[in-house]
Amino acid sequence: MENSTSLSNTIYDILMIMGKHAEFLYDTIDTYIGDAQNVNKQELVDMWNKIKTDRLNHLNMLKDALEKGNSRIVSNNLHSACYKIKQDRAA
Repeated sequence: MENSTSLSNTIYDILMIMGKHAEFLYDTIDTYIGDAQNVNKQELVDMWNKIKTDRLNHLNMLKDALEKGNSRIVSNNLHSACYKIKQDRAA
């Protein structure tokens, strides 16, 4: 059985990559798609849309992995993991 530090690290890892995927999906990808559309590069539009779909799938996989953990343990560690993420972003 994993100790709480190890579990906290795995939750932190999942939350970090979820944040990176979410940031890319909600702040960046549509700009890239728009740029490709503006220069009539349909192959790039298709590529960016495929990447967007893949990232959404990955985000859902990460969400499922987080939910599969013991919900009590996740709840106990979620607050500290979010705090650690905020500290990392501020640094």
